[in-house]
Amino acid sequence: MFFKLFRKNKVVSDNELVSEFQKTHDIFYCAKLYERYADYIAAISLKYCPFPQEAEDAAMEVFEIMLRDLKKYEIRNPKNWLYSVVRHNAYKKAKERRRYHFSEDDFFSKYVENEDLFTQEEKWELENKLDTMEELMENISPEQNLCLKLFYLEGKSYKEIDEITNYGLNKIKSYIQNGKRKIKVELEKLEDNIG
Repeated sequence: MFFKLFRKNKVVSDNELVSEFQKTHDIFYCAKLYERYADYIAAISLKYCPFPQEAEDAAMEVFEIMLRDLKKYEIRNPKNWLYSVVRHNAYKKAKERRRYHFSEDDFFSKYVENEDLFTQEEKWELENKLDTMEELMENISPEQNLCLKLFYLEGKSYKEIDEITNYGLNKIKSYIQNGKRKIKVELEKLEDNIG
């Protein structure tokens, strides 16, 4: 099959690579798919993991996730699925780095969790919620956006945020609280419209 699939000048589709990997479990097909999207995987990882070493680690972990999940799930659009996997893994990496621990009832804790607790459908739903969160983050003030990212995604303390921004501790607390509140209100409106 290998020689039929990779004849000279034959373009092998992503779906063919996935199909062959699922039939044979031969790592070669998965590696070819990963190789095809290596730059894409690296770019997405770097977008969501602000530190290059962390992004590189996240990108390398994607291959292991591909090996595991391609055996379990039917994948219709490999590129979209891969984007979801890469982004989710990068978020997970960012979460591991954070020093701040969410309480059970904290609003944001609903949206960033350990991937092992989710089914594949729940992971895709989480990705949609994270997309929505990203869009809503664009609708708050730049100061609120920056403070939320530094506090939640980078695990910075109020003092560290002040050293970076020079906003002052009271303003930083206000930006974080008001930004969170605005996003929560907008998400609740969206959920009410859907429900």
